[in-house]
Amino acid sequence: RSPERRQPQQRQLDYTPAQAEQMRPLYEVSAAEPSFPRAATAIVAWQLAVALAEELYYRGFVESAGVLAISYPLRAAGVDVAAAGALPLVEGLPLLVSAALFGLVHAEFVEGAAAASHADDA
Repeated sequence: RSPERRQPQQRQLDYTPAQAEQMRPLYEVSAAEPSFPRAATAIVAWQLAVALAEELYYRGFVESAGVLAISYPLRAAGVDVAAAGALPLVEGLPLLVSAALFGLVHAEFVEGAAAASHADDA
């Protein structure tokens, strides 16, 4: 007799509704492609597109708009921002606001992941 081999237990990914909606188009594209290289390319392209769009929005728009909003009144008043030592404020505050906004928008994903990991422990 051959010893019975235990099949590894497969776990299904648990997504929050927001995560599932975000991942739906990716699964539709990659599941329709039987070729691994093409499916992997689709996944990489999708992730790059999402990451690039977020980067452009949070760093390119939100942070840059904050820098302009803070520096414009100073420059209009004739203040040289770099010489006045205000550069950390002008550059740093919008960076913090942009990072906080990014974290706030993605808080549901972290909450859902924490809930799923605690459900696995039970």
